[in-house]
Amino acid sequence: HSLVAIGTLLKGFESLSSNEFDGEFLKIFEQISQVVLITLENFIQFNIVRESSQFCIVRLFILLIKLPSSSAIESILEKFISLVMINFDLLKMEEINNFIHFLSQINHYCNNIQNINLMLNSLLSPLSTKILDRIESTSKTAQDDFTRREVIDLQKSFISFLLGISNDHLNSIWLTQENKELLVTIINTMLNYSINSLHDPQLMKIALGELGSLIDGLGTGRVIDTQDIFRNDSFVFENVQDILINNSILVCIDLSFKNDKVDIKDAQFRNNVLLEVCRLLRSIAFIGCQSPEAISQRLQNKLK
Repeated sequence: HSLVAIGTLLKGFESLSSNEFDGEFLKIFEQISQVVLITLENFIQFNIVRESSQFCIVRLFILLIKLPSSSAIESILEKFISLVMINFDLLKMEEINNFIHFLSQINHYCNNIQNINLMLNSLLSPLSTKILDRIESTSKTAQDDFTRREVIDLQKSFISFLLGISNDHLNSIWLTQENKELLVTIINTMLNYSINSLHDPQLMKIALGELGSLIDGLGTGRVIDTQDIFRNDSFVFENVQDILINNSILVCIDLSFKNDKVDIKDAQFRNNVLLEVCRLLRSIAFIGCQSPEAISQRLQNKLK
């Protein structure tokens, strides 16, 4: 209750602009962060403490991100994320979802801060491995609909997090030495979800969407996005054609023509899956094009 009260008080300052915070505010924020992190470290085995601590950290993040000159946000995030990762096995499925959503916020607001980008770069592979392991282990032992639904929700949250990486112009993170191996795992996982998730067309849709985002961002084997300030032409995905492009085409063919389990007359399947298949094929067709919309318009004009 004390932690939630602190977080609620912090929430009351979210409407203030950066020039309304002075040095005294910053000192108080740093004191609060130390109290929250020490409490979390010593009582992390309790779910109620983990949840209320994250509530406070999220509120602190929203305030400190308004002060780009402050280095406090980096040390706070590093300590908090380290504690969560070390104790990841304690987390319930809902907590993992909340943690993923918080990381998506960090990606969105800090995509141009180098030190935080480096932290996220080193975090991506171990985090993804832990999440995929939890999904696999829980799927095997799930004996009721509630647990199965939790697994699907975690799959969707994880894919949304991956989509956010592309949307926030961070595709370069996939081609670093730390994450190139993970990229292959993610592609294979999305291919698997796209083919074998007929029980949930929405899951298939976002898995296909992630394949499309990867093709839009890395389809040439290098980072295409000019807004990615960490792009490096020396970073190359050598097997992009075989692993990403060719397999995505095969998935599109399978879902459109070959899969006996697919009912293309089903409206939900058409609206969720086949529409995304079309978008994926379009991404493949326009790999490397700076303005697919302009090229598409020219093609339509020629056809007229």
